[in-house]
Amino acid sequence: NDRIVFVNPFGIKLLGAQNAQQIIGKNISEIIHPDYLATIKSRILKTYETGSGSPAMESALISLDGSPVDIEATAIPITWEGSRAIEVVIRDVRERKGAEQTARTWQRRMELAERAGLSIGLWDWDINTNTVVWSEELYRQFGLTKETFSGRVEDAVAWIHPGDRPTVEEALRRVSAGGREFSSQFRVVRPSGTLCWIDTYGVVAREGPPRMLGIGIDITNLKKTEQSLKESKIEMAHMVRVAIAAELTASIAHEINQPLTAVVTDVSASLRWLGQHPPNLEEARAALTMAIREANRASDVIGR
Repeated sequence: NDRIVFVNPFGIKLLGAQNAQQIIGKNISEIIHPDYLATIKSRILKTYETGSGSPAMESALISLDGSPVDIEATAIPITWEGSRAIEVVIRDVRERKGAEQTARTWQRRMELAERAGLSIGLWDWDINTNTVVWSEELYRQFGLTKETFSGRVEDAVAWIHPGDRPTVEEALRRVSAGGREFSSQFRVVRPSGTLCWIDTYGVVAREGPPRMLGIGIDITNLKKTEQSLKESKIEMAHMVRVAIAAELTASIAHEINQPLTAVVTDVSASLRWLGQHPPNLEEARAALTMAIREANRASDVIGR
């Protein structure tokens, strides 16, 4: 008569009840989600008629607080206190369904991002099997295809530039040891020989088997811009140094030329004094003294 006559502790917990009495006596339509009620009743009737169990089927129950509970269940015909009955064996699949929904949501978001022209790829890493699933954008970033990539993480790491590989491998080890996040920037050496800079970030899924969902962003153009800016800064610094050297050279030349000019002038004057008849030794001596003083000043400039 579609009434529940027994429930085990797992079923009590699954439906959010405190004890069996809250569930026993209810009509099955009270705990089966309306979307699946007609199908389940049909399967139960077929089980009665054939006397054989039904294969496993995904459906949903309604807990006592009204929330849906995703399950997988199979029905087995039995006899209960002399009457025909159905034993339902249930498995809670909420964690798996939640993980699948999360993956689908990430995939949709990444597809929208790719359609918008953003170079963002999605990756899904099964930590237990150490395999990874990529979106089309990740294949493009690595320069690989579904036919040329095995799906193994170690095979993906092999394409990473040797200079960046140790950092990536250490980040992967931290996740395998229980870490919850992955973050790294690295260069991929594509089969064509070209480089692709990838900025990656991932988080471990909260539910289901150990797996990490993440994104990979192509930042090659950004790195090229940074390199161009760096080269421009180096060139600018060089030009500044050249300008400073030129200014300093001009300043030194000016400071040396002044005393040297004075030396030439004083020596020329002393020659004129010495060429007179009779020679004017006092004036010549004074001029040579001035020349020596100016020569010493030039020497001081060079010393500084």
